[in-house]
Amino acid sequence: MLKKYIYHGPLSSITLTIEGKAQDIILMNGKQVMLPDDDDYTQTLVNQGKLVEVAEEPKATVSESTPTTTSYKKGAK
Repeated sequence: MLKKYIYHGPLSSITLTIEGKAQDIILMNGKQVMLPDDDDYTQTLVNQGKLVEVAEEPKATVSESTPTTTSYKKGAK
């Protein structure tokens, strides 16, 4: 399964097999990258602290108390 990580390290280029296809991936310091979490190289970088998993952001939902429309009052000039 692909996961989002932030890479911390020198500029690097790697080739990984993802879903049966060889893919070239460029790792840039401070940038997000999608990598397979079950890959040995990915796990090595995680263990070295060079990859930090990005937490999934919860999807926003509209609650019943949130107004869905806005009403405007006409004011006197």
